[in-house]
Amino acid sequence: MSMVVLLAVQALADPTGLLALVGWSCAAPRWREVWTLAPVLVFVPVMLGVSWWVATRAGDRFWTLAAGFVLAILVAQAAACLVMTWDLAVAAWAWAYIVAKAVPAALIIAAAARWLGGPARGIAASRARP
Repeated sequence: MSMVVLLAVQALADPTGLLALVGWSCAAPRWREVWTLAPVLVFVPVMLGVSWWVATRAGDRFWTLAAGFVLAILVAQAAACLVMTWDLAVAAWAWAYIVAKAVPAALIIAAAARWLGGPARGIAASRARP
């Protein structure tokens, strides 16, 4: 939930996407050009899916959550770029451009999950408690 809130706040506060993970310019979408929709239709679901997987695996370990959320953002960027260009080399190259945005976002989300989250449940929590 924290990731969704952060995405929405960033998109509204910075519609250009310069500092936001996914910008939203409020322009009408061009349905015939898939690359214009990839940040929303590919990046967001991939990032949320990988973030969910990280959260279920990491439990309440802050640094594991933060590193996992950075990875989720990088994988989502590569997937979105792959849909935009259909070139695997460019997609692999493109995820480096979002690292500067991914690290602060991941720290914010990991902190929110740690402070506002309930008791750890999931795979990591079940292993930690006999």
